[in-house]
Amino acid sequence: MASSIPVSIGSSTTRDAATTTSANSIRDWRRICRISVSRKIEEIVLCSATGELLYEWQSKTVDRRILLLDLLSNIVLSFAKNPLLTRGERLEVDSPETRSVMLIQPDRRIFVSSVPKK
Repeated sequence: MASSIPVSIGSSTTRDAATTTSANSIRDWRRICRISVSRKIEEIVLCSATGELLYEWQSKTVDRRILLLDLLSNIVLSFAKNPLLTRGERLEVDSPETRSVMLIQPDRRIFVSSVPKK
């Protein structure tokens, strides 16, 4: 039986005050939950919007990370074409073993992976 992995897509833009209040409450709750678990950074990949590697730390699969960030960037651009959706800029994937955060900006893309400290 497959376990579920929480995935969240974040955006700095919201449509109305009610959404902003709700989003802030969720962010506060997540921040409290994250504080209770210390994390250790496992890898970092930073590349330009064109996919040029700018910085890498302990990543064994840099090329695959850049391809993943490029794919996510294309998905973000396709979402931006829909007037009902805001431009997502962050993807977070949480599992019991690892937490990965991918940040998609117009000029750069960042991949960070972390694990709980033992």
